[in-house]
Amino acid sequence: MFEVATGKELAHLLHKSPVRALAFSTDGHNLATGSDDWTARVFDLTSQKEVARFTLDSVVNAVVFSPDARYLATGTANRNHSVGVSDVAGQRQLWHMNHEDVVNTVAFSPDGRYVASGSDDGRVRVWEAAAGQERLPGFPQEYPIVAVAFSPKGTYLATGSEDKTARVYEFPTAKEVSHLIHGGSVDTLMFSSDGRYLATGSYDHTARVLEIESGNEVSRAVLDWPVRSINFASDGLHLSVTAAPSPGINVSITTHFLHATDLIADACSRVTRNLTHEVWKQYVGTYVPYEDLPKRAVGIALTSQFRRIFVSD
Repeated sequence: MFEVATGKELAHLLHKSPVRALAFSTDGHNLATGSDDWTARVFDLTSQKEVARFTLDSVVNAVVFSPDARYLATGTANRNHSVGVSDVAGQRQLWHMNHEDVVNTVAFSPDGRYVASGSDDGRVRVWEAAAGQERLPGFPQEYPIVAVAFSPKGTYLATGSEDKTARVYEFPTAKEVSHLIHGGSVDTLMFSSDGRYLATGSYDHTARVLEIESGNEVSRAVLDWPVRSINFASDGLHLSVTAAPSPGINVSITTHFLHATDLIADACSRVTRNLTHEVWKQYVGTYVPYEDLPKRAVGIALTSQFRRIFVSD
């Protein structure tokens, strides 16, 4: 575990095999891990000691805490392809149910009543967290589901799939209300705190933002590597994006503006000269073409699709 501001290592927590999944509790006091050693573990971050361990039926692909941090949901690969919920304090699994293939992702609803799971079997299923009764029998998609997320009020459920599409469904009706098409598998999702936007990250090296009501893409960032995780900043104005050629290797973490108007305002306050090709690529990226200009830029405007920047002198 590292400190974000400085990159300083704060803790080194061990499994016997590679760790596939991580999740903080909402209060930031605990960290859950899932590993190839078939265990899910919970660590107290103050003492850096293991406080709970659950030995499951296979490799642990996914872990997530309930909103009150009392329970831990898990998803496993191979063998039984199970999704389950465990009591952290009691250190016992309360229930588990099976998919027909590897479980890639799990998410609690904001009220803690439901657990959603997504699998290589192409199904999203929703379970009652207390007893494991299936609330929504998996509404099928043709390709593996690799990410699921509930909106903050629990009115929407979003999915990311290897079919290159992020979809937003009403919950609990399962009616599709919006979708966003990427150029690769959609591997990570997060709703904004007000539930108006869905941020998506893809193997196509882009992070995008979908406005749910209109169905429009309102922001896009192009990275050098596939996007592994995406998060809205607490100010609601920025996205934190993690990209890497493969999980855990050459990881880069960058911050991007959510709204183009904020990007324009920031650019106008900073630009005092024409940018070189190298500086343009570093701060603007390759998605917007570079054009030489004869004079210093003092005014900037973006097209609605963010494909051109117009500059006045």
